[in-house]
Amino acid sequence: GFSGYLSPLFLWLRGPGTPVYDGSQTRDFIRGLRQIGVRYVAVHPRLFDDWDDGQEVLALFRAEQDQIEDEFATETTIIFQLRPLTPAARWRDEQLRRIPAGALSLSASHAADRLAMMTDGDPETRWLTGVRQTGGEWVEVRLDETRRLGRIRFEVAPRSSGDYARRLRVEVSSDGETFDTMAWEDALVPVLIRSIAESSGPVHIDIDLTGAPVRAVRLVQLGETRVWYWSVDELSLWEVHAE
Repeated sequence: GFSGYLSPLFLWLRGPGTPVYDGSQTRDFIRGLRQIGVRYVAVHPRLFDDWDDGQEVLALFRAEQDQIEDEFATETTIIFQLRPLTPAARWRDEQLRRIPAGALSLSASHAADRLAMMTDGDPETRWLTGVRQTGGEWVEVRLDETRRLGRIRFEVAPRSSGDYARRLRVEVSSDGETFDTMAWEDALVPVLIRSIAESSGPVHIDIDLTGAPVRAVRLVQLGETRVWYWSVDELSLWEVHAE
């Protein structure tokens, strides 16, 4: 049931950037719920403004049988029991140190004139592609020296809650020239769900890496949207300084 408490996650899932009705994100949406410990999802078909929308949500969930442990039905409600999922290991905050913005040199596939807004410390300014996500958009960050990169953080302001990269690949370079190592690739919906659920303040999308020495990083957006840009309100890189 619904307690009536309007949590930040509940409000985001009801908002314009919600993955709930986007079939291309259903799998990652359910995975995100599982990793924050959600075990049951109740769908009330009769409460949808459009009956077909409710039936579509049911079909999307039923297609994810490897993530669904069981399904129960009452007269008005369908309840899905989700399989448990162990969250991936993460660095503790005290193990990391923020790399100064002055140590970063940025370039991008779009809007070079807005690059400085990514690292100006002001979440009210932002870099954005200005066009819908089609795949292949990129941001490249060169470091002033080789550093043990442990985390990439995107700060998400409320206005940009639908402008997150739908799928991101992180490529790293040990010499600053050749990007020959894929350090991470995944959808960002599960990471965003975790951050919204855990945060009592600003929402961060944190991508934790191994801490291997790197000289440059390339962030490649691989997903597609109908209308949403890729926006970055604030970008920061964090290096490992304690095990």
